[in-house]
Amino acid sequence: MRSKLLFYATVFLLPLNLGLHFEIKAAYVWGLLIDYLVPTVFVQDILVALLLVVFVFEQRGRFKNLVYGLFQERRFQFLIFFLFSVLLSCFGAVRFVPSIYAFGRLFLYALFSVYVYLEVGARDVKVAGKVFLISMLFVSLLGIAQFFHKGAIFNNYLFFGEQPYSNATPFIAKERLLGKLYLPAYGLFRHPNVFGAFLVVAVLVVLYLFRTKNERFSPKEGLWIAALSILLLALFFTFSFISWTALLLGLLLSGYNFSRFNKALFVLILVIPLLLPLVKQEIPFNKIPSIDRRVVLMQAAYKMITEKPFFGFGYNNITIYIESYIQDLSDIRFTQPIHNIFALVFAESGFYAFIFFVLFLFSSFVAQKNSRLKVLCLVLLFLAGFDHYFLTAHQAQLLLFGVFALHDV
Repeated sequence: MRSKLLFYATVFLLPLNLGLHFEIKAAYVWGLLIDYLVPTVFVQDILVALLLVVFVFEQRGRFKNLVYGLFQERRFQFLIFFLFSVLLSCFGAVRFVPSIYAFGRLFLYALFSVYVYLEVGARDVKVAGKVFLISMLFVSLLGIAQFFHKGAIFNNYLFFGEQPYSNATPFIAKERLLGKLYLPAYGLFRHPNVFGAFLVVAVLVVLYLFRTKNERFSPKEGLWIAALSILLLALFFTFSFISWTALLLGLLLSGYNFSRFNKALFVLILVIPLLLPLVKQEIPFNKIPSIDRRVVLMQAAYKMITEKPFFGFGYNNITIYIESYIQDLSDIRFTQPIHNIFALVFAESGFYAFIFFVLFLFSSFVAQKNSRLKVLCLVLLFLAGFDHYFLTAHQAQLLLFGVFALHDV
């Protein structure tokens, strides 16, 4: 069907950062243009919208039955309540246009998860995994070239959205290793951590989705070893320690039968990052700047939550307020969202959105019967506890909703 071809095209083009940006007055905070507030139409937005239109046309004869069936699914009941709660927070946002526009993308990608739930089966996951792997191999080669070039290769957003950057770019991420400063690989993403997350998923795709209990890897042995080597090299060049840890977690879980404890693992991985600010005095986070920044932002989030606990400060409006809730700005960019998507949802959209979002992910995770995909969900959950890109970067947001929508695969 045509919708399935559009689905594979969406998966292949998932890493793209190519979009049309609309620079509006509401996207400025204290004279600075904040990219999170800039309304943008990305290639993925168009593809997903087109996919949904084609799918509705293809299923027009039984569309009412499909919708009715979805309302009987607990995970989608939670998803509907989550979306409604976020929408309510938009109407209380100081910057309404960036808020409601971001909600529009959230709603669109939530509908994408509905499509994945209804139409994507075991065979489609295999095909989509191969398509995603091919795409990520191209991006990995670009990332490796960026590392040795010490900056962007084509240095032009028109090349699939590659971010122009070099050592001289202000606020560009730099990492120290063995006493030397290195410029990490960005691929087609806005930050190396996002690139690292996608590479972790790609590695797990190679290790899990192409193998069953009764057969070897589907590609020839030399090809999958070469693919794995390229992905791991690119992952190393991101210098994303969180992504490295997430991959280690995925490998450990893949070798252990955790079926009896999967719910407890989900709760544990969800809760531990939320507790970090509460133990800041006992642990010297200042020795690890990346963690210290995350803790400081989380502390700011908790202050905001206590002020507006029920409906928050408005979806996609966190960067407008965050500076006012941080005591020490010496080592932190005030324009950054909270580096935990659950605290971010709570601060922006309130208690109800937070609860329904967690319940949607939890019910989706529990419904998943494939242990390899359960591991992938837990890895994404771990990453979501230490960064914000699963809500603020369109590629990662689409990936999150797509993976958690899988079932009976």
